[in-house]
Amino acid sequence: MKEAIIGASVVVKGTTNGTITNFDGKFTLSAKEGDILIVSYIGYKTQELLIDQRNEYNFILSEDTQALDEVVVVGYGVQKKRDLTGAISSVKMNDVPINTYSTISHALAGKAAGLQVTQTSAQVGGGSKFRIRGAGSVDAGNDPLIIIDGFPVSQGSSLESGTRYQAGTTDNILASLNPNDIESIEVLKDASSTAIYGSRAGHGVIIVTTKRGKTQKPQVRYSGNVSVQSIKNGYKVLNGADYMRQRNRYNYENYLKTNGLDVYKDYVDVGDEHTIPDFVPTYSEDDIAKATNTDWFDAVTRTGMLHTHNVSINGGSESTQYMASLNYMKQAGVVKHNDMERFTGKVNLDQTISKYVKAGLSLNISRNTLDNVPLGSGTFENAGILSAAAMFNPNLPVYDEWAIIQ
Repeated sequence: MKEAIIGASVVVKGTTNGTITNFDGKFTLSAKEGDILIVSYIGYKTQELLIDQRNEYNFILSEDTQALDEVVVVGYGVQKKRDLTGAISSVKMNDVPINTYSTISHALAGKAAGLQVTQTSAQVGGGSKFRIRGAGSVDAGNDPLIIIDGFPVSQGSSLESGTRYQAGTTDNILASLNPNDIESIEVLKDASSTAIYGSRAGHGVIIVTTKRGKTQKPQVRYSGNVSVQSIKNGYKVLNGADYMRQRNRYNYENYLKTNGLDVYKDYVDVGDEHTIPDFVPTYSEDDIAKATNTDWFDAVTRTGMLHTHNVSINGGSESTQYMASLNYMKQAGVVKHNDMERFTGKVNLDQTISKYVKAGLSLNISRNTLDNVPLGSGTFENAGILSAAAMFNPNLPVYDEWAIIQ
């Protein structure tokens, strides 16, 4: 069935005499025999027709695939694609191995020119920082505006631990989406995007488009993925005996400095009445011979695992199209007690009510559960879990004699 084209341009060639088609695709124009009518519309091949003695003419326009590829319709007009290649980047999620990522933010790293994605925390589901055109503000935020299916959404926030320890950051709003539901992601990098979204788009815009229903028989799809993760190169630390020897050497060096001996005698003044005690090593040779060894990295790390399951149904008729999906994702990080679990449900419904009225529904339900070990910026008991493991005494057992963690 042919559809009427609204707003097609009809002009008498070589003149300014012209008009546009109405809602029914019809037009009225005064012209004389021998004139040539030019009918054009964006995305369609232009037609020319010689006027004869008839009073009515029918035009059937065919799509111009090449023209469609060369123009991009944006909120503030129509521009040639070659003029926008530096201003807009597009990422098709079919090109991204999404099954190996816990959130969409991590999958976008290095995929769009001009978009810098920095993962601020190595925790599972840790925060990601987006920068388009760099950081333009010192005191105000530099985050781009995120649009999901036409609706602006807010960013994520920090994850509070409730204690004196830091707890890292959660990812932005994209972490609540199922990566399998994403059709494409566009990144608007030029300042003219503020013409659509206002000052909030001053640092760029990220537009996320989710999959919609198609006119087809219902199709049910299931996809699942299981992957494992491991630490490639851990820290090389001392064993129990070497730790004791190095501790004795450090204490002896400190003993020389405190008492102004050896290389310190010309630099450290201890006074005439100072009595120099005998040096007693912290660990004797017998202690070193009986040294034990605790691998603290092995005690706090594990083999990580990520598994996802996705079920979706897509279909519809000429008037009604629908897409619904359920997704479950669970990731156990390489650090113990570092986990993320996500349940998402998505429904997109499009209904054609009449020739000029179309309604749609987009519903996304998400529940994210994060379990992250505390982080710290100090040393020993105030350090982060991996820093503490690197500095802990390897002679101490993980459990004491009552099987209680030290």
